[in-house]
Amino acid sequence: MAFSRTGLPMRPDKASLKAPPVCEPTASRGVRPWRAFFSTALALAVVFVAPALPARAGTIEATIAGDVRVSVRGCPAGCLSRAGDGVLVSIGDDRVVVRRDMLAINGSERPERAFREILVDAGGWGMTVAIDGMTIVARSELDGLRSAAATGNSLALNDLALRLATGVGMPRDVPRAADLYRRAATSGVTEAARNLGILLWNGDGLPADRAEAVRWFRRAAEVGDPTSRRMLAAALARGLGTAPNEDEARRWLEAAAEAGDAAAMNDLANLLKRSPVPDLSRAALLHRDAAEKGLAVAAANYGFDLWNGDGVDRDRRLALGFFEQAARGGSVPAMAMLGQAYRGDGGGAGDPAVAAHWLEKAAMAGDGEAANTLGAMHLSGEVAPRAEALRWFSLGAERGHAAATRNLALLYRQGFGVARDTDRARKLLTLAAARGSRMAAADIAAIEAGDSQSPQLASTAGR
Repeated sequence: MAFSRTGLPMRPDKASLKAPPVCEPTASRGVRPWRAFFSTALALAVVFVAPALPARAGTIEATIAGDVRVSVRGCPAGCLSRAGDGVLVSIGDDRVVVRRDMLAINGSERPERAFREILVDAGGWGMTVAIDGMTIVARSELDGLRSAAATGNSLALNDLALRLATGVGMPRDVPRAADLYRRAATSGVTEAARNLGILLWNGDGLPADRAEAVRWFRRAAEVGDPTSRRMLAAALARGLGTAPNEDEARRWLEAAAEAGDAAAMNDLANLLKRSPVPDLSRAALLHRDAAEKGLAVAAANYGFDLWNGDGVDRDRRLALGFFEQAARGGSVPAMAMLGQAYRGDGGGAGDPAVAAHWLEKAAMAGDGEAANTLGAMHLSGEVAPRAEALRWFSLGAERGHAAATRNLALLYRQGFGVARDTDRARKLLTLAAARGSRMAAADIAAIEAGDSQSPQLASTAGR
């Protein structure tokens, strides 16, 4: 039996790996075709945002009777005033009165002796008071947030909705979060309009309504929110929730990219690459600029630009650097590409150990093709141990990869590294054929005919 990307002779009656197989010459393996990887997926990532609180003063200080210092952090203008022989701190509904030997918080007096320093911190929705370094909570962050939201504070409505949507600090309640987002957005909070759009787009916890999501994205986009502009462009480009309009999609991406949104730069670059009149040079520049902002998917795309010479001089050594940057940022295609490149595909520098390292990362992250390739490497002896081929073909099959499914079937058919099981091999071959394997049908016919000739291990190109 011959397994590999071409074939490896095997002993059909043995379940253990013994004599090393002899690899037949392989056809050109090549590198998987370049695909533009977009930042804004069809299911938008949940990137709920809380707006910044209104600008407040830093630290305002006052001195009482020459020896007691009162400091207030996060205090709006006018929050600190004299009150008889003491000081009054007024922040929202909260009141703190400080005198030489008395501290009152919201009407509750706390006799204190010989204190010298009071710090009132109201930088968030809550408030704490520190007496000579000992902190007491006057109002918790959540209580303050709820109180502010109850008064109709639009920023508090968005922040409370954010907690409800994500289940942070309270039980998750998406329908209520959507209602609060809607109230805040109607009051003019741009982030709330975007957040509501995301909820409605994804339909996570409430029925999806992409048409309404697009309306909220548009509302936020029209007042300059770069992320909403990118999301609106994604909807327009795909015709989801609105009529498709690639020209308008490009205009919104241009606006978001000009504002410095790295994901918009990446998506605009991909739009330019696939347009009727491609602008490969500008696309490569946009990929590079977005990569320099730390966007992993853009680093992967710029790596492909450099690898293939699309819009930029071909430089495969430099491309590897961008693939590694992208892989460190979690890009699975970049991990898989590094595996192929270090295997020597496409003229890369051959280093099987490094190739296996990156292919394993890609396979564990869900790339079925990487799992299949890694299985072939183990089976061919490029990396040890050969028995690991079973593990990786199995993982590739779990990922739905047609070639890996067929290769796993062939292991069971011949009992290579596993007990021989013709029935299981037949079932796997049937599944492989359903997944698109062109060779699986012939393998099934060979089993039925009792043909003992060695079939060829499936690759992605010839499966």
